[in-house]
Amino acid sequence: MVATAYDAPIDHSPDRILEAAEIELTALAERGRSGATLVPASEAMRRVIDSAADAYKRDGGMAGLSTGLADLDALLSGLVPGNLIIVAGRPGMGKSALAAGFALHNAERFRQTRDSANPEGCPVAIFSLEMSAEELFARFTAQRTGISAQRLRAGSFSESDFNRVLDEAQSHLAELPLYIEEAGQLTIGQIISRARRLKRQRGIGLIVVDYLQLAGNGNPRATRYDIVSDVSRGLKAMAKELRVPVVAVAQLSRQTETREWKRPQLSDLKESGSIEQDADAVALLYREEYYVAHREPQRGTADHAAWELELRRVEGKATLYLDKARQGPTGIVDLAFSGELTKFSNLAREHIGAERLAGREHQVSEARL
Repeated sequence: MVATAYDAPIDHSPDRILEAAEIELTALAERGRSGATLVPASEAMRRVIDSAADAYKRDGGMAGLSTGLADLDALLSGLVPGNLIIVAGRPGMGKSALAAGFALHNAERFRQTRDSANPEGCPVAIFSLEMSAEELFARFTAQRTGISAQRLRAGSFSESDFNRVLDEAQSHLAELPLYIEEAGQLTIGQIISRARRLKRQRGIGLIVVDYLQLAGNGNPRATRYDIVSDVSRGLKAMAKELRVPVVAVAQLSRQTETREWKRPQLSDLKESGSIEQDADAVALLYREEYYVAHREPQRGTADHAAWELELRRVEGKATLYLDKARQGPTGIVDLAFSGELTKFSNLAREHIGAERLAGREHQVSEARL
């Protein structure tokens, strides 16, 4: 460490030297206690019994943290500590908003219940490799006040609106146990190092990474496949080591655009099949409204009238396909989506049957083609 400090270029920051030293020390410590990873049968059985006892005490409740979305919680049994959960989609689907919603929900619950005998939620870390902390909190402010982030940026609001934003910020949002790392170029080693520190200092219980393909592995000669594989393996290892759920946003490839029905599939995961292999759960986000809105025909025609009817049918709705769940069932979750507030919520039950029927019709049509 001393030699590195003396030999470093003048523009090399002390933080980078310290971070590299921490990574090396942690790796050294892990090699030193390699025997700790050997688990005898008696210890493995004790863990099974403890887990079953905890489940019995929950009386059918969730094993992990709530997402804030009832149907998704029922399928996943919550965000389980040690699990890597992938939220994937094409650009414009709202995958970052969905993952950020999990973070906001748990930070809010923890703030409300931290002084109770059984606190819920937890402090949350967000590694936002794409958006700034300001952009994230503009979205959170919009969700809490109903004043869109676009209106806040443009200044198109009244004095009473501004006072409402100010009150919300001072009384609620500024006090949330949310910690945002907004550095745009982090390696998986740096993410793990900073997450360890946040776990130790802030007691974080949930980590969100947005998004997986923007992280690096520190090897300038590595291929994209190798980089993404290293990142996904590292995120899973981090979840196990810190005993927290890790939610990672992932981009899907353009394959979805070439199909008649745009429903995403596991094979669309971009640049590495190891994402699917490393993940405990993969949820693929799809909003038909996005595609319908982008194929508007000429106004005043019969086609345009039919298009308006189709747009109204899908407006404000989203579908989450849980296509992989290592420890539970797969399934479909129907959600409501507010584009103005970039917010997902539970969809009213009366809409669900019609939406799933429409989805099946699309599948049948595509199969015939």
